[in-house]
Amino acid sequence: MARSGKLSSKQYVPNLNDLQACCTRNYASLERLLKGMGDETVLHYGVPHGQQLTLLLEDQAPYTTTLRLHHQSGLEPHYLTPTMQVRMYHDARMAEVLSSQQISGVRARYDYPNSRMHQRDEKMQVNQFLAEWLSFCLAHGLTLKNVFNKSFI
Repeated sequence: MARSGKLSSKQYVPNLNDLQACCTRNYASLERLLKGMGDETVLHYGVPHGQQLTLLLEDQAPYTTTLRLHHQSGLEPHYLTPTMQVRMYHDARMAEVLSSQQISGVRARYDYPNSRMHQRDEKMQVNQFLAEWLSFCLAHGLTLKNVFNKSFI
């Protein structure tokens, strides 16, 4: 049977259980990476072959922490390196991507197609990317390279 060229009119509905589970995993992974951060605001972790993960503490409040994560392997141009702003919600024990690359205020769903070519489930995809990135970092034994104290920034 041939498919018609018509786009499906069925609206995408985000799966909140999957998104919450992903954000909970991200929180646990970030907590492991940030262990021992203390009063420092920037942590650099290095892996073999020159890859580096930088965690920058942007804001800390009683119930939230906002971080900027930047990954650099040295192989790609600067504008292609993954950069994310992540907020950790301590009371809910969840971490959510606030912005990724040039996308800020990521919505849970987008109509598709759209002018900016966001995927229907863009929010889920960027949070899954963060989860995979953090899992990779933890699995490959990141080691602390440099710690910069607030007084040096």
